[in-house]
Amino acid sequence: MKKKFSKKNSKTIEQIETMALRGEDTSNYFDAPKRMPPREVQKMPQQEDIVKVNVDVTKAFLSELDEIALLLNIYRQTVMKTF
Repeated sequence: MKKKFSKKNSKTIEQIETMALRGEDTSNYFDAPKRMPPREVQKMPQQEDIVKVNVDVTKAFLSELDEIALLLNIYRQTVMKTF
């Protein structure tokens, strides 16, 4: 349901600001905020043969991975998973 305002009840932004600074209720001059519904999080199915690991690599190795990723136009992680 939309709020309807008549011209005689309308105020300028300066008047509304003054009212707000005096502590008066100005909520009837603004629409209720619209919130987006929460996004459903889809969990990927766990695969038993996949194990997460942390790996330390040199800067040179990382640069080489980045060059390959740039050449193939894919993410670095994809390069690592592919090779």
